[in-house]
Amino acid sequence: MHSAATSSRVRSRALHPLQSSPALALLLLGLCLGVLAVPVRADEHDHRYTQGESVVLWANKVGPYHNPSEIYPYYSLPGLCPPSSGRPLLQPRPSLGLLLQGDSLADTGLSLPFRRAVQGERVCEVTLDKQDVLDTLNEAVQQHYWYELILDELPVYGMLGEFINAEEMKAELEAQQATQGDAAQVAPAAAQAQGFIYTHKSFSVHYNGDQIVQVDLTSENPRPLTLGERYSFTYSVSWQPSTAPFDERFARYDSGGADGVGAFGSHSIHWVALFNSFMFVLFICGLVLLVLNRAVKHSLINGGEGPLRAASTAAGKDPESGRLLAESGNNDTLEDGRWRLLSGDVFRAPSHLRLYAVLMGTGVQLLFLLVSALVLSLLFSWSTPSTGDSDERASATSLLTVLCLGLYALSSAAQGYVSSAVFKRHSASHTEWKRTMLVTALFYPLLLLGVVLGLNTLSLLQGSVPVLSGGTIAVLLLVWLCVSAPLSLAGTLYARSRVPTGVFPCRVNAIRRLIPSENPGAAGHGQSWRNSWWVLLAAAGVLPFGSVFVELYFVLVSFWHSSFLYVCGFLLLVLVVLLVVSACASIVATYLLLNAEDYRWAWMSFQAGAASTGYMALYVVYYFFAKSGMSGALQTACFFAYAFVALVTLALLTGAAASIATRAFVNRIYSYTKAD
Repeated sequence: MHSAATSSRVRSRALHPLQSSPALALLLLGLCLGVLAVPVRADEHDHRYTQGESVVLWANKVGPYHNPSEIYPYYSLPGLCPPSSGRPLLQPRPSLGLLLQGDSLADTGLSLPFRRAVQGERVCEVTLDKQDVLDTLNEAVQQHYWYELILDELPVYGMLGEFINAEEMKAELEAQQATQGDAAQVAPAAAQAQGFIYTHKSFSVHYNGDQIVQVDLTSENPRPLTLGERYSFTYSVSWQPSTAPFDERFARYDSGGADGVGAFGSHSIHWVALFNSFMFVLFICGLVLLVLNRAVKHSLINGGEGPLRAASTAAGKDPESGRLLAESGNNDTLEDGRWRLLSGDVFRAPSHLRLYAVLMGTGVQLLFLLVSALVLSLLFSWSTPSTGDSDERASATSLLTVLCLGLYALSSAAQGYVSSAVFKRHSASHTEWKRTMLVTALFYPLLLLGVVLGLNTLSLLQGSVPVLSGGTIAVLLLVWLCVSAPLSLAGTLYARSRVPTGVFPCRVNAIRRLIPSENPGAAGHGQSWRNSWWVLLAAAGVLPFGSVFVELYFVLVSFWHSSFLYVCGFLLLVLVVLLVVSACASIVATYLLLNAEDYRWAWMSFQAGAASTGYMALYVVYYFFAKSGMSGALQTACFFAYAFVALVTLALLTGAAASIATRAFVNRIYSYTKAD
């Protein structure tokens, strides 16, 4: 999570050396990640301090509260100035994980001696002698600019100032006039909007023995922003003993808080949402079992003649009595038996086979990556151990980011295998598979690269911090070139040598069967609107979306409003629910499509599995305009760009999972059908 990543930004360790392997790709991965995931030491200690020892206070970023993607360097505003004198400023050594998170740390230079109070220490002085500087500060406080500081890996947030509009200023002056009488110098009628800047930072640091367990910041002494005024910025530090254990110091940043009640309320909300999701699972699984019962028991077990019964059904006759179905009243046979007529076409290669293979391979890779990331997040703790050398303890977020990058690179082998297997199963072409392999390897990285470059360009035009630096992009391209691309090639070649072509439960006819929607005038081939493509897709996406929309809200709030989300276990369970419900909905939609004598089930299964992302997209748009409070071109672009990448990722992985499950269903039911 973007917001959860701020809890541990200062320190990371190098990955443990990879075990020796004959695979060159693994060696290259180890070299890349081992060099780039260097340790980031915020100080020279292991979270233990002696009395009077200096504790480094790092600054990360500043920006509008409602526009979290619009961030600027900490010292870009006049009200956030470095100390005019003091110790030399330290320079952090960024890790790859820190760079991927888009953070840029700077030493504030403030002296925070451990367990020694500081009172009214001056930081710097600023004179507002230019109108453009005054306008910049007024705009900043009006947009509720906030900043992030980090002390001993604990994030702390402060507001730059406050803005009081004319009505609020008038009410305040009237209150002063009522209490001061003639002493009030300004008439309420002359009240104007006014911006104020906080000139004093008060740090309250709680410690347990020789370790810091909590940091609080209070912004004080607001002064009106006036042209020509001189401002002196100061800070103070107080130390408070605490009994809170060191290994629980990040509990207060939890979405549920230390007592389980916080930004998102009690964890019981997640349990209720999860229970609701499992009800969806039971319902849709029961529906799939009903479909299987009707398809197998009534259509197959009771009729072993296969095509003969299918021909009778297609002629409108009951295969048992030979009477017309309209006379016998057995209309279910007509509705449930048509899928058997497609035994010679159901395993025909889907249209746009290369695109289908690319999407399947990429979806399987992203599914593996997301599940692995959620499982790994459960194994990491936000607070590092209280003992041991600092090089032996890692920044969990930074390390997790690097591991996810490594997992993505390694899973390229599965991507290449699945894509090549899907293509080889339907085509024996000796040239097209090379283009398929190339498109598979480039599709998702180019999508991400295009989004990042577009946002970087817009950020530079706005004077904001870029999403990813040029050096970071170059490193990622190097990892892709040295690790991901070779593994994708290896997976492709392995599939080419192992997967046979044209091996299906039923033989594919040489002549393609007409689809009713392509020949609506043919007698007896009218297609009901209930079985139309768009109706099936719309219906298939409702249940999966209904099973996850509560957690979707939590994720949006956590990502865009600087809240910490410690419910990766819930997210993993909800992901499983989403996959199961999407797969079942895809099976039902495919069965209805086959009964409509439409054998294009491959694309239907994929699109039905991904249909829930359409409803998620509508909810994301609603959230932006009704709930987020965001504004500005840069923030709008970042919000919808990130949402686009997330929705495409979910569509790919849910579509791939649903298509795999549906293929197993289709293979199963047609394995009982005798081909001519």
